[in-house]
Amino acid sequence: MAVLDMPASGVGQQRFEVDRIDYESPTTGGRTGNVTAGFPRWEAEWAIGRAGELNSDVWRAFLDRLHGGKNLFYGRDVNRPYPRAHASGFGGMTRAGGGAFDGTTTSWSLDGTRTLLTLNTLPVGLALNLADYGDFRWDTGGWKRSLHRIVTAAVANGSGVLTAEVYPPVPTLVAGGVTFNLDRPACLMKRRTETKVGSMDRRKSVEATLVARQELIA
Repeated sequence: MAVLDMPASGVGQQRFEVDRIDYESPTTGGRTGNVTAGFPRWEAEWAIGRAGELNSDVWRAFLDRLHGGKNLFYGRDVNRPYPRAHASGFGGMTRAGGGAFDGTTTSWSLDGTRTLLTLNTLPVGLALNLADYGDFRWDTGGWKRSLHRIVTAAVANGSGVLTAEVYPPVPTLVAGGVTFNLDRPACLMKRRTETKVGSMDRRKSVEATLVARQELIA
């Protein structure tokens, strides 16, 4: 399936957070029960500022190609394409067991809560900080995605092993042996109806807002 990529520049502001549908049930004994309806999903809002004629054209064309909410695209936190400690990417990095590191591994495991993620075959000293991201990729070309944010910092040990907590929990549709990726991680998203394109100024810049929600596809 063809999935569109977001334009590389032009975003002035963004909101990129997990949306939950939670219900509370207070009891007379002073406790509160909680239940979540459905799986937590990423929601995003990108504001495209007065970014010039070229960027405006690129964004207008991208929004047109989404055909409303029909077509999928890869949505991401535009401020964190790589881990903060490795902001320039992974060029020249070597795995603990040998071989060039490209930001991926197929050797990983989860605990019973599916929030504690252990990664293997990483470079010694690779650091994941709070608010870094990684995604699982599978199916032909790796187009299906499950995106997660790092919520406990960790550093790969001398064997190239790192354990960190991620959010949201990894859904069960992610099978063992798929690729975990730290290079421009993203999730599948669809445009929502709140998306709008504003007026054009005399310099041919256009303001626009793209609002989107994650699509989880098994």
